[in-house]
Amino acid sequence: MSAKDAFFQKLETNANAQKEGEKAFKRDVLAFQEDTKALILEIKGWFEGTPVTASASTTLVTENTDRFEVSNITFKNGDKTLKIIPEGLYYFGMKGGLEVTIYNPSRAPSTYKFNLHWKDGISKLPGWVIVSGGVGNAPAQRIEFNQENFFKMITTFA
Repeated sequence: MSAKDAFFQKLETNANAQKEGEKAFKRDVLAFQEDTKALILEIKGWFEGTPVTASASTTLVTENTDRFEVSNITFKNGDKTLKIIPEGLYYFGMKGGLEVTIYNPSRAPSTYKFNLHWKDGISKLPGWVIVSGGVGNAPAQRIEFNQENFFKMITTFA
């Protein structure tokens, strides 16, 4: 094979790899959008029939140069607020991250945060994973996302 033929073969291989990468990214974005929306609807349902109010919306997420919208939600309980907002799609050891922030002016500190990971490669847990801590040299705590664990994490919102 001549150098010219090898060059154009490599060019075609690289172009195909780039196209496949773009398709995989689009699949990841769509799946993250759908799974986040389903998660938010599930959590919203847990508060139905309570004094807690919910306001759903979308947040624009930027990944490299691509932008896409992902669902978010804000819950209000008197002067307390709980927000679930998307952070991004690709991070070390996981895919798809949401930040949960609880603001309670009656507590010190008034703000408490933890994360929900969509596909957490570090924990190997299936589905959504609750991630907290990890300050300094302490490793982050990872537990399965379920109704019981979620409500344990948001006690300051009560």
